[in-house]
Amino acid sequence: VPPAHAAYFEPLAAAPSQEAESEKSPRLESTCGMDGRDEAPGQRDSATDSASARPTIGLDDIPAGALLLTVKQGREQLQVVCQSMTWTVADVKRNLQSQLGVPVGQQRLLIKSKTRSDDEALEACGLAPPTGRAMLLFLDGYHRAADGAELLAAAEEEVQSASALSEKMSTQVKHRLADPVDSVIQIDSAVDRLENLLHGLDGRPVPALMADRKREVLRRIPELLSKLHDFKKYCVHGQR
Repeated sequence: VPPAHAAYFEPLAAAPSQEAESEKSPRLESTCGMDGRDEAPGQRDSATDSASARPTIGLDDIPAGALLLTVKQGREQLQVVCQSMTWTVADVKRNLQSQLGVPVGQQRLLIKSKTRSDDEALEACGLAPPTGRAMLLFLDGYHRAADGAELLAAAEEEVQSASALSEKMSTQVKHRLADPVDSVIQIDSAVDRLENLLHGLDGRPVPALMADRKREVLRRIPELLSKLHDFKKYCVHGQR
């Protein structure tokens, strides 16, 4: 069973002083604190600090036909397991959103030195299994460490999507309509995003008015993960 999408992080350079930062001219693109330049010391959120504990994915850990995409963002590198080459740039951005809490609309993904549109398939971008590389930039003005509101909104959307998938799988299993291969791909993708969101949201502060919404999301994600894992076991058993 392929593990959750993971990110591995290289050591960060010390952040410049706020005085030195204020003397710099504005940048057209912002790495938003991901490389330590846009935040004052001590302002890095706990999601970044704890991400180094995530395991690194190797080629032996991914399913046949999948693409292990390494995404560089500032001094960090993240890994995205693209379950099939039918994945689009938007699918990659959704996974990165689940890892970083950065909204899809604030991301700019470069593959082979070109900015790619959300509807482009990875194969059309010139990528092929088993590995590939990309670069992630954030649009100017986005500050990742402001609070967890954006990440919470992404988590709520993902919970809704996973709930719909769970209901769909329940109906297909009941009537024996589930396609094992396609179902496993959908389940793995959903599980990876949910696990990333659970990891990032758990230690991320949110505005006081959103505290109840955060608790509800953190309650529902484990329930959905349990259901999806059960559906996957059924599909894998059916393949045998």
